[in-house]
Amino acid sequence: MAIDEAIYGPDNVAIAVALTNLGEARGLQDRAQDAVTLNRRALALREAALGPEHADVAINLTNLGAALHQVGADAEAGPLLRRAAEIRERRLGADHPQLALTLLHLGEVAQATGDGAGSVAAYTSALSIWRGRLGERHPNVGVVLVNLGEVRMGQGAVDDGLAEMRLGIEIVTEALGAEHRDVGTSQAQLGEALLAAGRLAGAREALERALVIQRSTEVEPATIGRVELSLAMTLWALGEAKQALAAGHQAQEHFVAAGPARADELERARTWLRTAQGAMGKR
Repeated sequence: MAIDEAIYGPDNVAIAVALTNLGEARGLQDRAQDAVTLNRRALALREAALGPEHADVAINLTNLGAALHQVGADAEAGPLLRRAAEIRERRLGADHPQLALTLLHLGEVAQATGDGAGSVAAYTSALSIWRGRLGERHPNVGVVLVNLGEVRMGQGAVDDGLAEMRLGIEIVTEALGAEHRDVGTSQAQLGEALLAAGRLAGAREALERALVIQRSTEVEPATIGRVELSLAMTLWALGEAKQALAAGHQAQEHFVAAGPARADELERARTWLRTAQGAMGKR
């Protein structure tokens, strides 16, 4: 990056390419705040050089929106992703795979903010595009099936949603391998959905599988902490109090390691632990 800036100057649009690539790498490393910073700068460079409606601008709008979602800034992420989707549909066409990627992230934001209908609409559109352009067994198809199934389980269609999630995990595992981080993410989603549905044995199996994968890959501490806290809740509901408390303490440690940005999640873990320990003391 420093070499590129020395050659082209810090405000040259060529720098946006390097910033975008680095931002994508940071996103894959779960360094979402770094990805936000890098994509903000790349977006500003591209808008200034290419204009606000250029297809390349939509790359950074999408990446920035996805990174903002990762850090919990969904109110800012949503408008950026909608703008990216509009640009991509106009410039690339309504069945372009890059539009589907933007729709996937838009669905994630809608899901996180409780907009079930919006998330289903976005996921269904992304699924249709990727199936048509990439094929039924592409890993992107698997990822969106997992997300869509998770939403449907939350809406009460437990069996249909579960079937979609399991098919999605099968596709992702087949395409990427059983130890891939995306399989770990999908297993974590499955475990949390099963926990919410009261299917505790299945939740435990999926969450424990997710942790095995996540602990062996480059995943940020807070990501592991969320799964550990869900596992703690599952074990507690199964009557395995000591194991539940151990998982809860592990979650707390990971949220502490994640730093101030995860203070809300740390407090959630601490609250759960206080409640569980209080209940243990009354036994």
